Amino acid sequence: MLIQRSASLIMEYKDFINELKVLSEEAKDLLNAEEYHVNPGFRKWRLKLTDLIGRINKYGYRFVCNVDKRTFGGALPTENLKIKFFNMELQDTINELELIIDNFRKYGPPKTEKIISKNTKELEWPDKITLNWLHKHAPISLWIKLVSILIAGFLFGITIGQSAFFKEIKEKITQSDSNTGDKSIKIVPNNRVHGTANSRRP
Repeated sequence: MLIQRSASLIMEYKDFINELKVLSEEAKDLLNAEEYHVNPGFRKWRLKLTDLIGRINKYGYRFVCNVDKRTFGGALPTENLKIKFFNMELQDTINELELIIDNFRKYGPPKTEKIISKNTKELEWPDKITLNWLHKHAPISLWIKLVSILIAGFLFGITIGQSAFFKEIKEKITQSDSNTGDKSIKIVPNNRVHGTANSRRP
């Protein structure tokens, strides 16, 4: 499987593994290193490893390696604790690198989360989204979401319409309109005002 490393260089995943093998062996030589986490050799090794992992992740490869989250004993107060945790976290990192290498030996390159291609272009959204545009460009997942929203809204409307609370409100509104109609005032041509509830004769 080929992945694009730069505009002019193509590197296979096995080449990444070969670099990991070298870094894994270098890490073993750094155990019990003087100055621990500030040792120049260790700092250079850690930079090369994090750079390599960053390039792998850029192309969609994912695996377990927490080297960027480790302090390697740098935050501890005593020398004994510093060397203890430095060696422990360095060994944890070595174990993770060896697992990545072993998995490649057994199963080959891992699956990527995305495919890198020069011909791949991002979808450009139009000024106006029409049904015709959606039919040609929208993925099936988007259509499923839209239909689900419409169905949910329809079912919600039916549920509200059949609820006792809605029926009670509807009856009160109907009853209120009926009572208001009985007390309406009518104006007749002879300029006399007649009220259906309280009418008076002059």
